[in-house]
Amino acid sequence: MKSFSYIFFMIIFILSCSEQRKVEVIASNTFCNFNDFNIKTFSYLLVDKSDLLEYKESEIISFLGPKEKFPDNYNSSLIIFLGKRSSNIYSIKFLKYSESEKKISFFVKEEIKKGNLTVETYPCLTLRIPKTEKDIEVIWDREPLEAPISRKETIEYQ
Repeated sequence: MKSFSYIFFMIIFILSCSEQRKVEVIASNTFCNFNDFNIKTFSYLLVDKSDLLEYKESEIISFLGPKEKFPDNYNSSLIIFLGKRSSNIYSIKFLKYSESEKKISFFVKEEIKKGNLTVETYPCLTLRIPKTEKDIEVIWDREPLEAPISRKETIEYQ
């Protein structure tokens, strides 16, 4: 019986010490208009460490959050775009994520908060995610105006 208890506690210890992949909300912005990158409504952009030099002079860098949260060897940034809205009351809320063998799904929803500024806005949300080669899927809590684009249809990295 003692050996069974010992094995049980060792398994629990190993599982609790294993590295957990986590997703962290880095920034929620109202003005994410990247016309020069042809960003569509309900789309996203995956930024890896190797992309930082390419985006160095672009607005994209300003939406990656603080430098210590920039993409590195272990993490990427996922910027999710809501598209053009008529007021500053719109934002994106991260709900959860799930990971399967072939893809990582991120669940988000459009939120409407109190406000009254009537100005064209482009809400986006920046997440820090574990670096991956899996397909990325963004799932909205309601039917989007346009279908989300897949990882293969995002901006081509040169």
